[in-house]
Amino acid sequence: MINCLGTKESIYSLGRPELFLLVPARNYKLKVSDVFPHFAVPRKFQTPSNSPVTVNKDSIYFIKIVPKQIRDAISDSETYAKFLTFLNQVLQKRSSRLIPKMESWLPGSGVHLIRMGYTMMHLIGEVSPEQYLELYLELQKWPEFPESSLQAILIHATPEKDTASEESV
Repeated sequence: MINCLGTKESIYSLGRPELFLLVPARNYKLKVSDVFPHFAVPRKFQTPSNSPVTVNKDSIYFIKIVPKQIRDAISDSETYAKFLTFLNQVLQKRSSRLIPKMESWLPGSGVHLIRMGYTMMHLIGEVSPEQYLELYLELQKWPEFPESSLQAILIHATPEKDTASEESV
């Protein structure tokens, strides 16, 4: 479902659907903060802490999920697919350091990351989704990016377009 969001295929072809799901107790315990990988949810959307939540493991819970709107910066399907590939590559090991990881793909990027406010001690898991979007958009402007191994990885994120250009040649 997440991969279909950027391309507006499947259930997303008509807009942002409201999904009503029946989930078992172990999935209901995740609540809204852990439905999608590592995205923090503002406090106003979480269940109030003063109401005790008891979950019966023999019950099935009825929940509603509405996806957020895609930001204008990644609204086309090709950019969205590349952004998802970037996130998949970066978030494979959340306990590793951000700058050394980016340096392994993009030599010379450490200076740019330090200018953006990151330190050598920043863990990949500490970076917010908004910061990843900002980082992704910014790294494409760096002079080291066109020759990097990260660029090669992102080129393969949209194979449909590559095959279409090969057929036209």
